Amino acid sequence: MELRGQHQFSFGRADVEDAMCDPAFYGQLEIPDVTKPEILDRSVRDGVIELSMRYVFTGQLDPIVNRVLGNSEISWTQALRVDTRAHTGSLTIVPSVLPGKVDCSASITFTDAADGGCTRVLDGELKVKIPMLGGKAEHAILPGITRRLDLEAEALEGWLQSMS
Repeated sequence: MELRGQHQFSFGRADVEDAMCDPAFYGQLEIPDVTKPEILDRSVRDGVIELSMRYVFTGQLDPIVNRVLGNSEISWTQALRVDTRAHTGSLTIVPSVLPGKVDCSASITFTDAADGGCTRVLDGELKVKIPMLGGKAEHAILPGITRRLDLEAEALEGWLQSMS
């Protein structure tokens, strides 16, 4: 199932890219139904920033997701890679449950806007590889991922404004 997102920022792409990979941003991030992310690793090399964090879901699940996952804790690792020279990146989400059965990743592009801001576009896919339930699970899970990315983008804009 296609994972798509487009977010407008009033700040230039260099500011957005740096802020997206700043552990301080995630340290104050509050999104409904998930814990604050735990930073697992961060590295910077040759203009490429990589950030890995762990989230735990605390909200209510759709019944189909409960059936697929059972009573397991819902957590995932979110790996972000941003190439600040090419203004591209990637996002990979790896759940702690059902190893090898759920793939979620997206490419990210950052483009300058005429007003001095930036547009971030995510283009990817969520795939749940469980016979007969995969498609239903994708339809149940994807809106939550998309909503969380939208809320994260709103929070990023607010954080950038507070830092300027």
